[in-house]
Amino acid sequence: MSHSASDQSASGLIIGAMKCGTTQLFHTLAAHPEVNACAMKEPNFFVDHASSNWSRGNLWYRSLFRDAPGIRLEASTAYTKDYLDQQTALRIRSYCPKAKLIYLIRDPVDRAISHYLHNVTEGREDRPISEALLDRVSVYNSVSLYYRQLTPFLSLFPRDQICVVQAESLWKAPEETIAGVLDFLGISPRPLLLAANRHSTADRIRHFKQFSLSVADRESWLPEIQPATTTPFQVLGARVLGEMLGLTHKMRSHLEAYFQSDLRHLHQLRLRKMVRTPEAFGS
Repeated sequence: MSHSASDQSASGLIIGAMKCGTTQLFHTLAAHPEVNACAMKEPNFFVDHASSNWSRGNLWYRSLFRDAPGIRLEASTAYTKDYLDQQTALRIRSYCPKAKLIYLIRDPVDRAISHYLHNVTEGREDRPISEALLDRVSVYNSVSLYYRQLTPFLSLFPRDQICVVQAESLWKAPEETIAGVLDFLGISPRPLLLAANRHSTADRIRHFKQFSLSVADRESWLPEIQPATTTPFQVLGARVLGEMLGLTHKMRSHLEAYFQSDLRHLHQLRLRKMVRTPEAFGS
């Protein structure tokens, strides 16, 4: 294993959060000629964990990018999962101290619902949604504590190297939001079409119910979802899916109250923010 002390190449890292449009933004930005996109969208290089690739070393990581000019871009949501590794931000700082960091956020309850259904379809979760989401120490709540997950980066990187992007802004005002991200990355303005949402929760559920044979019990209580009949981006939202599974208004209000303090701290940060509708989740 070999890791150089520092790599001065221009880098852009989409560091999370999971289920907030990171794949969609990565593929959107990859279409820009000044972006040198990673061969693996999610290399998980800077996390020293069983499912990561830190042990492969610097040469392996560099091999994922073309030998070409442009800002090197990757997107690994594990970088803002503090329960996996407490030293991720430090490794990024040591390897690429001038990296531009993009952190996507979303209504924290909607994100948790989407994360929960992701794990259900992956066979990693069999608890009812109310039990899973009301568990204060669950990964669903942990990853939705955006300020907490961003804290290690705030102490190691200048504020002008961190940009917070609200997923709802990306979906509702893609041209404006993408233009702001390009400006943050320091690359030329260019109209980019928002890439398809390749891993939407609704699509995962449809696929699971169509092809799963081994977990019929779990299949039976996943909601029935019809294919989208309008636009590629008009999919059934996490809020509705949560209601279908029994997440009541009272439960949702309880979760919103839990995230309120963390959101307040996040909104008070003097960071570059692509946030169009902060009132949507408790600013």
